[in-house]
Amino acid sequence: MNILFVTPRIPYPPDTGAKIRTWNLLKQIKNKGNNVTLLSFIYKKEDEENIKTIEKIGIKVLLVEGKDKIDIFTFCKGLWRNLPLNIAKYYSRRMQTTLVEFLSKNQIDLIHFDHLHLAQYAPLCNGIPYIIDEHNVESIILKRYMNNERNVIKRLFIKGEYKKMLRFERLYSHKAERVCVVSEKDGESLRIICDGRVNLEIIPNGVDLTYFTPNSTRISEDKSIILFVGSMNWLPNVDGVIYFCKEILPLIWRANPHVYFKIVGKHPPSKVRRLAKGDRRIIIEGYVDDIRPFFREAEVFVVPLRIGGGTRLKILEALAMEKPVVSTSIGAEGLNLISNQHLLIADEPLDFAESIITLLRNKNLARHLGKVGRKVIEEKFGWGIIGEKLNEVYKKVVNNV
Repeated sequence: MNILFVTPRIPYPPDTGAKIRTWNLLKQIKNKGNNVTLLSFIYKKEDEENIKTIEKIGIKVLLVEGKDKIDIFTFCKGLWRNLPLNIAKYYSRRMQTTLVEFLSKNQIDLIHFDHLHLAQYAPLCNGIPYIIDEHNVESIILKRYMNNERNVIKRLFIKGEYKKMLRFERLYSHKAERVCVVSEKDGESLRIICDGRVNLEIIPNGVDLTYFTPNSTRISEDKSIILFVGSMNWLPNVDGVIYFCKEILPLIWRANPHVYFKIVGKHPPSKVRRLAKGDRRIIIEGYVDDIRPFFREAEVFVVPLRIGGGTRLKILEALAMEKPVVSTSIGAEGLNLISNQHLLIADEPLDFAESIITLLRNKNLARHLGKVGRKVIEEKFGWGIIGEKLNEVYKKVVNNV
């Protein structure tokens, strides 16, 4: 098949959850023998070096210069077109022109819009079937953000954005030949949003089982390390880290003052950096080229998210490395993992803290959860299995099944 894969940014290096999913799906679709062209926004000159890596696996690349920030022009576009800002951010006449010109000169069987944000270009497909890959149900994220916001003015603004996103998500999901979601949980939410009028496919998130492997690295005896991994320019991660440091970590320190909390992820904002200034046991690592050494030295991996959608690749990576995980229900949702069997789930600060303390004290339980976690990852979450599912979706759409 001839596939046009449209993304909001170059998916290499795969240093965020979204880019990890996109990069691995691209590789899988190419490996299935398809001809793949990537059409993407580009924001930084250094991205040009990463294009070579994508082209080396046989994928053609087309680029459109984009704006990476929401400015006054984006704000006005959102108001004029009644779009949420996170969608208006990706509106571009250059992208429209490039897409139309490419489709007029090339025989394309299917268009894959990566993220809901790019579905606004679907009316330009000129009869070519397309799918939308929703990494998250975007309106759900805004709704949770709204519910957790205490500032009345901000809450009202977010409510307006939520209503716009709900309308946009419903409109474009109705029209797509297929909408791919990462979990049945997200599928249920989208069915409700769309009043049942949506053709859904479950294409889960996955993990590279050869890259993320367990090992016997010796863990420090004089201190215990708890780890959080995630892009720190994404609101749910920022909220989760601040919540953990203020509400949960002090409870852990009462039982064990030698616990250190490491936060690994690019672009930590000032309010996250300030956490480390208050206590040397909170360590901000920022961006790292290889996350595996941090997984290896950690005794417990935490996902204290209160906002979010989709599923967390960070949990899959931690379990692939046989690390015990403690997560909120929102953090672990959609993965069909069972609390006390694959990981520990806790939604109240005291329960979350006690779960971590238990794992730090009970090494056998921690090892058991890690080994069971690795097994379930091997059975269900390898990218090869997931790529085959997506390729079958493509075939159904192209053959109008």
